[in-house]
Amino acid sequence: MGDRRAPLNKNRTPPYKTAGVILAFTVAAALTLIWCQFRGFFSTSTELYVLTSRAGLSLDPGSKVTYNGVPIGRLRAVDAVTGSGKSPQARLELDIDPQYSNTLPRNVEVRLQATTAFGNKYVAFASPGDPSPQRLRPGDEINAVGITAEFNTLFETITAISGQIDPVKVNATLTAAAQALDGIGDRFGQSLGLRPPRWCTSRT
Repeated sequence: MGDRRAPLNKNRTPPYKTAGVILAFTVAAALTLIWCQFRGFFSTSTELYVLTSRAGLSLDPGSKVTYNGVPIGRLRAVDAVTGSGKSPQARLELDIDPQYSNTLPRNVEVRLQATTAFGNKYVAFASPGDPSPQRLRPGDEINAVGITAEFNTLFETITAISGQIDPVKVNATLTAAAQALDGIGDRFGQSLGLRPPRWCTSRT
């Protein structure tokens, strides 16, 4: 019998491309699931709506909703609607955790607040002085009672006021005030230097 030898295995290249594609799909799927979980797509929620004259800046979908400082949900969307007086309003769609929706009285107070002057806004529920025994139901609409002043709103107000002032008169007023106060600081300092300290006079 002839010498039969098994065929030698050729050098195989590891499937780097296949492994890379599988890893990329796995990471993308994991990130998608995390994002959906953060947005609350996999959790049940109670829908409530808040009507306000304006939503303001830095109030984006995903902003938190609190009740007496405790997070109870997220802002889903902001839509523009027409109010009862045919004036434009902002309609906030909220996703509230079901375990907290039964604790909100029907006359609950709603405000749009900000963490800082330049921080993001959030929807803040607060208990009223005399809570109603009735509770909010899914789909109820609540009118906001207050909105935190924004820096850009204050800037627009100051700009509007300054536009009504005559610069020439302002310059004349400031010049007259500067002339009236000229030298007062020196005279005040001299008077303090001439007066003996109180602790010295109290001991003598």
